[in-house]
Amino acid sequence: MMWRAFVLNCPSHDTLEPCRVDVNNIRGTLGRFAPDLLETEYAREMWALFEQGELTPDATLIGLNARDATETDPESVLVAVEDARQDALQRELGRVES
Repeated sequence: MMWRAFVLNCPSHDTLEPCRVDVNNIRGTLGRFAPDLLETEYAREMWALFEQGELTPDATLIGLNARDATETDPESVLVAVEDARQDALQRELGRVES
């Protein structure tokens, strides 16, 4: 089943992308024979269940998932990137001084 690969591969990653690629590859292959599958969002649905701790072998998947329509605040993203850059710089300086 598709969810088994998802559950086995995703917990070691903090991102949806590797799992989305795997699930969508399966969807694309099967979609050649069942075109209705091409309109589904199983990867996002499974990821949402995974994040909520509700992805189990018994989970019923319907292939639909509401996308988050929250607008991104570009300023907060830039602040987070700058903070990460500063942290990386401090770590690098710590290595040089040692």
